[in-house]
Amino acid sequence: MNKSSERRVVEEFISHPSMKLLVRKLEDSETPDFIIHLLNSKVSLEHTRLISPKQKQKESFQKKIIKLAEDKFISLYNASLNVGVSFSYQPMNTKDMGEEYFVALIFNIIESIYLSNKERGFNITTKDFLEENKYIRTVYVHNDVTRSLWQKTGAYLVEYADLKWIQSVINKKSTLITQYNNTFAERWLLLEASIGHQSSGFRFEHIGNNLEKSGFDRVFIYERRPKELIEIP
Repeated sequence: MNKSSERRVVEEFISHPSMKLLVRKLEDSETPDFIIHLLNSKVSLEHTRLISPKQKQKESFQKKIIKLAEDKFISLYNASLNVGVSFSYQPMNTKDMGEEYFVALIFNIIESIYLSNKERGFNITTKDFLEENKYIRTVYVHNDVTRSLWQKTGAYLVEYADLKWIQSVINKKSTLITQYNNTFAERWLLLEASIGHQSSGFRFEHIGNNLEKSGFDRVFIYERRPKELIEIP
């Protein structure tokens, strides 16, 4: 994430109605990430994104197998399709079955639809509201396109955030506090979530008093898409 993108997030945060801040200047820095100049004091701000490594790995694998299925299809048929794949919540056991198995699941569905309908224009969604197989809920295929586009689609289940993991993120950021060259009235941490993909979407209702601030005076979770701000008590 570059500094200008990071700054936009921080500007949204400090101007959030619930903060009621009178800010003279927002200063880019390195350690801390930003310095917030208030009317009569300076506040340090560290910023990081909450992106689940486990979910990110899952998303990356799903995108990879879709891309491999697309490459295989184009190499055989040289045809442009618009494809959307909606996965089920069933975990993919790659150790037992391997990557090729899941690529074939996607490819075989698309190939079957294409071969049965290639002589006409088609816009097909398979088994609406039912699972296509154990791992794929539905597949959308449309052939009236000039450019091939295969992607993951569909809603996803927003799960409760792993509090142990969030605490580890807070603890890691807190190790930077001793490197500050300036003295600050307060030290803040901003955790950014809900940035548009499943690995950053969480439920936070269960936080309560279960997280430690680990040297920060205030810790915030900013859910970017709904623009909701949570302060850890």
